[in-house]
Amino acid sequence: MDRAFVTGATGFVGSTLVDDLLRKGIKVKCAVRKTSSLRWLEGKDVETDLVDLMDPDDIARSMEDCRYVFHLAGTLFAGSEKEYIEGNIRSTAHMVEAALRHRKSIKRFVYVSTIIAAGASSTGKPMTESDDCTPFSWYGKSKFEAEKYILGFKDKLPVTIIRPGAVYGPRDYAMFASFKLSRTGINIILGERNKVGSVIHVQDLAVGISAAALSGKAAGEVYFMAHQKPMRQEEFGETVIRAMGKRPFDVVIPYFLLKIASSLSEMYSRISGSKPILNHQKLLELKEPFIVCSSEKAKRDFGFEASIPLDEGIRSTLQWYRENNWL
Repeated sequence: MDRAFVTGATGFVGSTLVDDLLRKGIKVKCAVRKTSSLRWLEGKDVETDLVDLMDPDDIARSMEDCRYVFHLAGTLFAGSEKEYIEGNIRSTAHMVEAALRHRKSIKRFVYVSTIIAAGASSTGKPMTESDDCTPFSWYGKSKFEAEKYILGFKDKLPVTIIRPGAVYGPRDYAMFASFKLSRTGINIILGERNKVGSVIHVQDLAVGISAAALSGKAAGEVYFMAHQKPMRQEEFGETVIRAMGKRPFDVVIPYFLLKIASSLSEMYSRISGSKPILNHQKLLELKEPFIVCSSEKAKRDFGFEASIPLDEGIRSTLQWYRENNWL
């Protein structure tokens, strides 16, 4: 039976991917850190191994008996460009170095990137994989540089890169704040109305990632993955609030207030040593009116299509938060 090596397996997307791989009959080895919480892996037939992603020798040791490699670990929030380089570029380079030592046995190396690596659409037309990439934040630039590094070895290693839209669903802490606030009926709109983004439910994404890994056509390729219908920023909040049986009340927070909030957040992070969730880099992402993509290439090559309607996905996520006493 094939075995998969998964980094980021303790996280929101990674643990959902682990579930999908197990359903497909693939054994899973999860690379974890000493500080990792194993709550989403408890009770599952998986192997966990302490691995230092800054040590290619340690990665290669752990990866030795695996046929599929899924690299999801990375840095999403950081206070400096150097941290993004360390967490997203250097760690990925070490993963590739380790995988090359086992290239004769590895069937696929999958890197989960982000739509932000491509930048944003200047016209509102969904981005495709053939468009030039113009990342505008440290996070996006670091993920794009990691993509380029990986693709530089596609003649030696069967690699596939996935760029998801904004991911939501059960186990997600990032979107949970908006669900929690929605209990009041207040729909916070950051910056301005009618900004549009591509989103995807985590279960659809997990299915798409594993499908790409198992597809012969996907070797050496890059794919966007998102629901076919982009969503306005305010529409997401409205759907959550209505699912709670409340009437939405929109509150727009202008950019000048967000800029002040990001400065305060950065100041607090420097004092406390925590990672700033809102900073000037994230503000760059919030200002873009169209972060939208097309998943047609993934549909054409291996039949990917998001199957969970947005309203149904939001309702099921809300139900999960309630059942797990988050709300």
